[in-house]
Amino acid sequence: MKIIRVFVLAVTTLVVASSQINAADAVTDGPASLVILYRAKPEKRIEFRTWLKKDGAARFAQWKKEGVFADHQVLFSTFGATSTFDAAIILDFTHYTDSARWKEVEKSFPGGLTDDALKLAAGLKAAPDHINIAKS
Repeated sequence: MKIIRVFVLAVTTLVVASSQINAADAVTDGPASLVILYRAKPEKRIEFRTWLKKDGAARFAQWKKEGVFADHQVLFSTFGATSTFDAAIILDFTHYTDSARWKEVEKSFPGGLTDDALKLAAGLKAAPDHINIAKS
């Protein structure tokens, strides 16, 4: 449980710090990342994780191959607590303006989820709209 709290605290800190430079990076078109947090319906948690590991992972890999984003990570919480997220996806964009392609994807697939996956989800949240991360 402590690991999840540390991870949530780190993501929250990153969101707050990064949102302060959001406007400046948008102007300079620097690198950007988007963090999407997913909650599954408790009774559908295993099914949601299975979908995300198979169909979801393949879908995100295809979008990466098509150049919708530069890279991505899929993370799962190991605890079934209702107070935190069940999964997180981090999308990395080479330039802030590259995120426009993801916004088009989201019109048909909110959070990258199909209709079937949305039925398993209890909610999703992008933190915040776009997070700009300075890469070293």
